Amino acid sequence: MNECVSAVTDNQRYMDRIAIGAREASELLGLSRRTVQLMAKSGRIPHRREGKKFLFSPRLLRKWMDEDQSDGVDFNNGNDHK
Repeated sequence: MNECVSAVTDNQRYMDRIAIGAREASELLGLSRRTVQLMAKSGRIPHRREGKKFLFSPRLLRKWMDEDQSDGVDFNNGNDHK
């Protein structure tokens, strides 16, 4: 139970930030960092590029996650289902 509370608390801290990196986005979404980077690179997830870095808006990610679960990503366990 403490792990669930901890995960929610960790994810809430990102919601106050304007932008987060791929590592933080992966924690927020429950996906691997590599999956988040591949999804950004292919345009499947909202992001911005700053040089080689991917930047993500936590609020846009949350909105995207709530609206678009039809792309084969299961947000309950963080695995792709292709």
